[in-house]
Amino acid sequence: MRLERLVQDAPTRRWYIKVLGACPNLQEVDISFASITELEATLQALHLLAPAMDPVSPPSHRAIGTRRLHNVVFNHSFSLAESENLLDVRQVFATLQGASVPSLDMVTFFNVCWNLASTASSIPLFPIACKHLRIETVKTPLAECIPLFPTPPSILETFSFRSLIIEAIDLTSLRTLVGVHLKKLGLKVMENPLVDDLTLSNYTTFTPRSTLILDNFVSFPLLTSLTLDNIHGPSLCFLKILAKALPLLRVIDLHHSRWISDSNSLSTIPDEIFPETLILSTLEEFKHVDQVDLGLLPTSTEERYQGLVKTLELRGVKVRFDCCVRDRWD
Repeated sequence: MRLERLVQDAPTRRWYIKVLGACPNLQEVDISFASITELEATLQALHLLAPAMDPVSPPSHRAIGTRRLHNVVFNHSFSLAESENLLDVRQVFATLQGASVPSLDMVTFFNVCWNLASTASSIPLFPIACKHLRIETVKTPLAECIPLFPTPPSILETFSFRSLIIEAIDLTSLRTLVGVHLKKLGLKVMENPLVDDLTLSNYTTFTPRSTLILDNFVSFPLLTSLTLDNIHGPSLCFLKILAKALPLLRVIDLHHSRWISDSNSLSTIPDEIFPETLILSTLEEFKHVDQVDLGLLPTSTEERYQGLVKTLELRGVKVRFDCCVRDRWD
């Protein structure tokens, strides 16, 4: 059974906590809280944390249950009045450490707004092991999130990071978290997701713009799925590196991403940005790929790259891409 958070106001959170206590078979749950007290009450309702000692209650009433949760979404809920008093991540993790949750299949941090400033001298570690980790943040950089998780590299098989700003996605320290066991990697920029204004004339200058450091992707030899959503940076050179470094890739998802020329990152010439023949031959080097989203290609007509699509489809590869809109003067 899965129970999701409905709204974030305090009265509804209190009602939600009561509902949690009445659902003994939960396997997936959203944990939404605006204070440590609410977090403790939520864990107690789930029978994952012993309530405060009460000399009147018999010991049996204070026992922690044996519920087995699989997936948990942590969502720090706060109002504008509370936004100036963000929760200290050390207190959050200390509370979770006292809970009876040895491991989880998937953990999601959804727009958490915790105070990380106090972690400079004493960095806490997330106390629950998991195989699948997803982080969605407004503007907290990935580099600030990674130190919150155990190293050396964990048992993570799936890692997904989403941010509203491109500057938050810096993969330099990613290898210290995910290790070589990673099978699925997803990165998404949610800044300016609307592509209705993207034309060939502004293809290279349309925000967000980013720089993909190619070495960041060669350390995951077991990767079977790579998603780069709304990134400006895929190129022929990047694709060639993937073909050599990630031989097990099955899914290449570049949804809403824009290509660049390796020789001139500001080029607006379609054949320089996306050299079709060379791209096709490189894609054919992948032995296991069966699904490709090429992202936003430098064309306003689907017909331009139908030859590439048909060739790959004959090899059993599902292919899709999006086009630019026509310039007004076309």
